[in-house]
Amino acid sequence: MEVEVRCYLARLQLHENTFFASREIFDYYETEPVIGNVALAYALGFCRSPYHQPPAPLYARDLEQLNQRGIYVTPATPAGRPAFAIQSFNANSDSYWFQFRPNAVAVSQAQEARAVNYPQHGRLKMLAVGSMFTFYVMLPARGEEISRPGYVRLGKFNSKARVQWREITWEPAAASPEKVARVLSPLDFPENVTLGACDIVHIRPAVLVKNARLTGPGLRVRETGEFLPWPMRFALPGKE
Repeated sequence: MEVEVRCYLARLQLHENTFFASREIFDYYETEPVIGNVALAYALGFCRSPYHQPPAPLYARDLEQLNQRGIYVTPATPAGRPAFAIQSFNANSDSYWFQFRPNAVAVSQAQEARAVNYPQHGRLKMLAVGSMFTFYVMLPARGEEISRPGYVRLGKFNSKARVQWREITWEPAAASPEKVARVLSPLDFPENVTLGACDIVHIRPAVLVKNARLTGPGLRVRETGEFLPWPMRFALPGKE
């Protein structure tokens, strides 16, 4: 298989509790022990989002630019057993009088409360400080260099995380089939890679898989022995 690609292995350590709304069960909001590759692409500065809030996410536009540049980021997989922190929150008014109304909390009997779809109270299950993750970044061997930030911000609260980078070597390989424990995005696989039995991780904007049995061409990382299907490109949400 003819490929010319430069690979980096990144190790990410959380310096603050980090929250993604992976699953919402009544007033309990849970973070899956994984960091999606779309979130990483923005956090690392490969994609730039506007400061104002657009009417719809711009994933398709931003990720297409990465595909054109030949840059790909895998989802981040826990390095060891992830730790969690559970925190309660209460955003109810502390005024003398308030009343629950549909999607709103009224603080005045004379003034109508504007409906907003924000939770007022509940519990957050977050990735705890010190949790470690690893992910790969691939780009053309003879293309542009990328910025490799030492710190990034992640999650709904812009939590701080440290990133350590290491350039790695690889060799062409083929899985026939092979179990890959690493979290991957199956929509990004090339057409000649077959996905077998796997564990599904339901997060947005795209479902991820782990412990997948894969068949097809790819790369084998010499330093870790891991197999990665290749070439991979970001699937574009909202496009056929």
